[in-house]
Amino acid sequence: EQLQQSVNNFTNAYTRFGLKVNIKKTKILAQLILSQETSDLNITISEMPLEKVNHFSYLGNLLSNKCTSVKDAENRLRAAHTAFGGLA
Repeated sequence: EQLQQSVNNFTNAYTRFGLKVNIKKTKILAQLILSQETSDLNITISEMPLEKVNHFSYLGNLLSNKCTSVKDAENRLRAAHTAFGGLA
C-alpha cells in the first residue's frame, strides 16, 4: 500500500513536469525479508501492472531479489572471460 502510494506520487510528480513514466521499462525488484512473499505485491501505474523481476541490471551491477551479489559476481566473471577471450 505504501509502495503503491510512493509510485503514484512519483508518477504524479513526473506528469507535472511534462514527463511520462515508461511502463514497459519500469520493473519491480522486491528485496524482502525471508518471511515475506512477493505474490501479493501488485504495483500499477495508470492501472497497468508493473512486471516483477528477480534480477535487474543497474549501472553495470546485477541486483538480486535475494540481496546477494552471487549473480553480479557471475555476470562480472563472464564479462571478464569474454573480454580476455577476445584478446587472443
